[in-house]
Amino acid sequence: MTYLGKEVLMEGTRQELIDHMLVLLVEIHFLKSRIEPHDCGHIHTTISTLEYRVKELKEQLSEENKVIS
Repeated sequence: MTYLGKEVLMEGTRQELIDHMLVLLVEIHFLKSRIEPHDCGHIHTTISTLEYRVKELKEQLSEENKVIS
């Protein structure tokens, strides 16, 4: 991920990355349970952002797995 022109990824052990991803998935599940028929655009935005972050973490874990292999 790039932030202010610099590559930024979460650093930590593989297990820490997995734990972080699992917490995000639990939060996504919780937020989806709070969606109402109207006035929930902010929740949809948050879910999308968190889902994108999970995707980034999966890609990072996949890249690390390729390096290990």
